[in-house]
Amino acid sequence: MDQEALTYKNILDNMTDGVMTVDRDGLVTTFNPAAARLLGLDCDEVVGRLFAEVFISMRSMDDFNQTMLDAVYDVAVGFQRVVEVGLGEQARTLTLVTSYLQVEHEGEVQKAGVIAVFSDITEVKELRETELRLADAVKKQHAELQDAYLKVEENNRTLATALKKVQMLRVAATVIVIGLFAAIGAYSWNADILPAASDLLATASETQDPSARRTVAVAPRMISSSISLTGRLEPLRTVDVASPISGKVAAVHFTYGERVAKGQRLIDLDVAATRKEYRSAQISHITALKRFNEIRDWASNAEVMNARRSVRRAERELEIRKRQVEQTTFLLERGVIPASEHETAERALRDQQLEIRTSRESLQDALAKGGPDARRVARLELDNAAARLHEIEETLKRTAVHSPVDGVVLQAPSDRNKTAMDAGKVAKGRSVSEGEYLLSIGDLEGLSVRGRVDEVDIVKIRRDQLVRITGDAFPGIRLRGKIVHVSSQADSGLQGRRGGPPSFEVTAAVRGLTGEQRERLRVGMSADLQIVTHENPNALMVPIQAVRLRDGEPSVLVMDRETGDLRKVSVVPGVTTVTAVEIVAGLEPGDEVVLPPGT
Repeated sequence: MDQEALTYKNILDNMTDGVMTVDRDGLVTTFNPAAARLLGLDCDEVVGRLFAEVFISMRSMDDFNQTMLDAVYDVAVGFQRVVEVGLGEQARTLTLVTSYLQVEHEGEVQKAGVIAVFSDITEVKELRETELRLADAVKKQHAELQDAYLKVEENNRTLATALKKVQMLRVAATVIVIGLFAAIGAYSWNADILPAASDLLATASETQDPSARRTVAVAPRMISSSISLTGRLEPLRTVDVASPISGKVAAVHFTYGERVAKGQRLIDLDVAATRKEYRSAQISHITALKRFNEIRDWASNAEVMNARRSVRRAERELEIRKRQVEQTTFLLERGVIPASEHETAERALRDQQLEIRTSRESLQDALAKGGPDARRVARLELDNAAARLHEIEETLKRTAVHSPVDGVVLQAPSDRNKTAMDAGKVAKGRSVSEGEYLLSIGDLEGLSVRGRVDEVDIVKIRRDQLVRITGDAFPGIRLRGKIVHVSSQADSGLQGRRGGPPSFEVTAAVRGLTGEQRERLRVGMSADLQIVTHENPNALMVPIQAVRLRDGEPSVLVMDRETGDLRKVSVVPGVTTVTAVEIVAGLEPGDEVVLPPGT
């Protein structure tokens, strides 16, 4: 080992961050001691082995594996991700950054693999979560204290007014009937006056000096409430591209994640096997055409002509045999020839009669071979051969695969869930079958963003709600979309396994991106979603202290501006904030709502 390599090894061995490199064949080439400590593995058991062989079977490292696979597929490289890693009963939180391992070959910089650097932030995460829990607890306690303080203040004002009334009544009663009504005064104190104290606050504003009343004019103003969550940018729709023929990939004209235009050439297919089929189809077509022509002109076919000649020869020969029999009969009657010669002539005649029947039957058989059924069969065979030839000719015209839409190149749907070693990414020399998915095109005319919402907030979300989308990766761009999908079933993934609250998937869609937005936005970027669950630009808001609740019915006091008279108005409350209440019905803009004393 040379000095430079030894220096690099010492640096890796002494780093507190884990470092791992994976080459283009999926082999782990570097795995420093910090990586072994963070992932609970031994360096010797990892280096030199396939990444999929070591890590994919470890279910507790799904986040880690997915991040590495995204890097291998060129989906997300150079971004910092936070992943969960389970080590037995212990779970660790790691920050993971991936980048390309590049080498220079013949003057060109090529990708030799992927390098991953990760560090343990479990304690930082726990401290942050503890801080958030304490902040929530303090906020809750503060709200409870504020509510308690308001109630105490209200009770104090009620009691003060009640005591003042009681004192005045007691003085009057003492002057009028000092002795006679002493017992009645005591009884009134215990039985009548104190129960009425609960109503004194309700009339306090009515009895006070109109000039001392505090009122607020009701005016329309904007109010909105929303739910915030995070997600990732995805194409609005995905178009799958299938292979038009069976063969091998001859050339690839794209890289995954590249933006392509509609009609752009993506893949060239090697059609050597298809050309062989084409030659066989030509032979079959020529043979079928020759056979059809023969059947169509079957009457002049050589087989039929030979059969006809055989019949004619047999007929001539029959005439000769008949004449021979006649001659031998004549000679036999005159004793010129022996009877045996006549019998021989008759036997030859009978044989020739059999021969002519056989020849005529052969002629009929030959003619039948060119009959209507035979012509129909020949026509069908010719049509089939011509159709097959045309089909292969059309196939040969589809040797190039083009993009059906504008968008970004993604993996084929059948490969998205495979490991880096198993995924059949399109490459030169790869064999493909007709109809097999080669890749997908993510249509970037719009974007979709998927996020997860807990069971408390999911009831507030419905389709077509407004969504505002921003992100640290695309500052200055504010997207507006709508909710297009709200899951009706809780996710049974990581949160369910870790005992967290159930979560539901929510999808927002953004349509009609501008050219600048399409240039700056990338599939897989993280995004912040703000789902507007309520928005009213003309909401009538009143201070929360002005709304009184009696017998379950909310109401407010409204003062007439001209006369100063007060009237009780029943209202329908809407959204409540920390300091105010939206009034949905009961008030009109410009109404003067009376505030309780001391507010």
